[in-house]
Formats: sequence, C-alpha cells, structure tokens
Amino acid sequence: MKNTYILLLFALVQSSCSNVGQTAQPPSCELRKTDVLDALESFRLALLHPTEEQLLELTDAKLTYGHSSGFVEDRSSFIHSLVSKKFVFTALQFSDVSMELAGCTAIVRHQLHGQSADEGKPPGQVKLHVVLVWHKDQEGLRLLARQAVKL
Repeated sequence: MKNTYILLLFALVQSSCSNVGQTAQPPSCELRKTDVLDALESFRLALLHPTEEQLLELTDAKLTYGHSSGFVEDRSSFIHSLVSKKFVFTALQFSDVSMELAGCTAIVRHQLHGQSADEGKPPGQVKLHVVLVWHKDQEGLRLLARQAVKL
C-alpha cells in the first residue's frame, strides 16, 4: 500500500514538472529554503487554527491531500474538513524537516507529532511521516500534494 502512495506521489511530481512549460510561471522560479520553511510554518499554524481564506492562500487548486488512513481529499474537501471541524488538531509539531529544491518545486519531508480531536472520535495522539510537495506559481508558494504514513 505504501508503494502505491509513493508511486502516486512520484507520478504527481513528474506530471507537475512536465507541465512546467504549459503553465504561466513566475518571472523567477528561484526558491529559497527560508521561504519554504516560512510556508511550512504558516501551514502548521493553519492546521491548528484553520480559516478558509488562509487555507486557500496556502494550497494549490489541484491539491491532493493524502491521509495516513488512505483517505484522499482534494482542495475543497480538505479545506471543508478543517473549517467544519471534522478534523481537528489541538497541538501540532513538525520535526526532522528535510527539503529538496527542484526548479519551482520543493519536496519537504517531516515528522508530525500532535494531538487530535476529530469529529466522532476520542482525542488521540498523531505520529506521522509526511511528504509535502510545494510549487511556486505567480501567486506564491502553494501546497500541491501531501501524503502521510503512520510512524
């Protein structure tokens, strides 16, 4: 099952790279690690205190958001799940962050440790390995893909 997710993520990254010439690119696709780390922290805070406006700003219209359970959401359902409190983080830390930059794309891996209070479930501990794919477009740095697996 993990191999399927890895292959899916690889195909998504390849697809985004092959479409680079077909979409409008910013004048400079130069990514700085500090900009990616800033976006990562903004994303962490948005997961803790979600607003539709902030999540729209941080995510790409083509977002694919994979949960460790195998559940996959698009941008609209991801935002709705957080704003409606279907999925709730009450505490959240990202650690062991590593990053690879490739043109307009950043691939970020990290561990996620937190506490959740999801709708219909008792409060719980969350421990995940996460991979994020960020892409810089005319509007800025946007999350294009996310996949998590349980630690």
